[in-house]
Amino acid sequence: MKTKVWLIGSFIFVWLCICFDLCAQEKKEKEEEQLQFQEEFQPEKKQPEEEIPDRLKYYKEKYEETFNEPFDVVWRAIKKSLDDIGCMISYEKYQQDDEGFLAGTLKSDFCVFAMGKDTTFQALKRYSYEMPLIRGGIWINGRINYTFRVKENKDGTVHLSFTARLSGFEDFVTHQVHFWKSNGILETKMLERIKGNVPKVRTE
Repeated sequence: MKTKVWLIGSFIFVWLCICFDLCAQEKKEKEEEQLQFQEEFQPEKKQPEEEIPDRLKYYKEKYEETFNEPFDVVWRAIKKSLDDIGCMISYEKYQQDDEGFLAGTLKSDFCVFAMGKDTTFQALKRYSYEMPLIRGGIWINGRINYTFRVKENKDGTVHLSFTARLSGFEDFVTHQVHFWKSNGILETKMLERIKGNVPKVRTE
């Protein structure tokens, strides 16, 4: 009798364990199915955009603006803007194309914006896209030169585009002038200066 009861009890125990395992397995399969559904059908979370450093927020390959002004007004506004910062012109030439529209190129001389061993390095660092790495170098000046291209359009507008590059003289290690890319801060300031000078030269 005891043996029979023990067998029945053992059978019930084994049956309960099997039921428990089956329930646990079914629950696990449902959770996996739900997770797979979420991965397949829920929209992907956007990765946060990498924040641009402040010194690179104004960088562009070139700087452009279209003016509803005559060619001569835009041309003189560029020259006045260079004169405002004490920068000379090294080259200027414009002419008419085959259709009678004006187009020209104007290049500035080297415009000095920093001078002296104490302040030049920080100024160059502020306006550089990527400054040359010269260990122990001592920079004694910082300069920028601009190349402007101005073109008259068929609709009567005038398109301005320009680029610039930085340079500086290193006086301790290399004793040379080095050239590299600007980060766009000075170019942006120059474009704003030109736009501000357009109405001034229009009335001259």
